[in-house]
Amino acid sequence: MQEKGFFPLFFDMEDKKVVIIGGGVIGTRRAKVLADFNAFITVISPQVTEELKSLIENNPKKINWIQREYEQGDCQQAFLVIAATSKRQVNESVGREAKEAGVLVTVADRKEESDVFFPGIARKENMVIGITASGKNHKTARKVTDQCKVMLNHIVE
Repeated sequence: MQEKGFFPLFFDMEDKKVVIIGGGVIGTRRAKVLADFNAFITVISPQVTEELKSLIENNPKKINWIQREYEQGDCQQAFLVIAATSKRQVNESVGREAKEAGVLVTVADRKEESDVFFPGIARKENMVIGITASGKNHKTARKVTDQCKVMLNHIVE
């Protein structure tokens, strides 16, 4: 019997409301990817990285920054919530609120609390490849993603 894996599923993220709780390295990475897919992003965090601040300033109609700590109710009406703080208790609360509201959630520090997972993404024009090692081997997933990027650059015109 094959080991448990994650089912690949692609969403049209155009104008979907995404709430990212946390403005650090992980929150920045997630915002960058989602901005490339035209999601409407709200980042809630007292501080953000310089890279994220620049992304927000360059995309004021698509990315909004609420400069404060997470509060109960922040996950309401979102399509996707990302809990990406450095505080375990906050991430757990965000995950619980999202699930209670019926919102898809990814909790950066606990895959078992997540509904969805961010794959490695190789993209060129309208071709998109998502790669996951089902949480088992991130290093291999990154290598495969990098190889897919090279392949796409050679194949897609």
